Amino acid sequence: MEIAHPDGPMLVYGSIIAYGGFKRPDGSSPMWEQHYRYIEWHGQDWLRLGREFPNHPLITGGDYNQNRDGARWYGTAKGRDMLSRALEVAGLS
Repeated sequence: MEIAHPDGPMLVYGSIIAYGGFKRPDGSSPMWEQHYRYIEWHGQDWLRLGREFPNHPLITGGDYNQNRDGARWYGTAKGRDMLSRALEVAGLS
């Protein structure tokens, strides 16, 4: 969503990345498969928005369904690495 701000327009992107046990409609997804797929989709979307709106700051937040604070009690190393990389490539932190 584009919002007005005194410093200029911004994009705000709220999202949910699938949790570890989320399944496709046919129930065939292994644990974490959809989580990884959603990370890829989000990363691609963040890049697309950066290309389409190069002068708009992008603010993203939501439920990423993994610990990002070093506690490592929920999520996988692969998922954390994937999301860290997707954020980095999109210029987000």
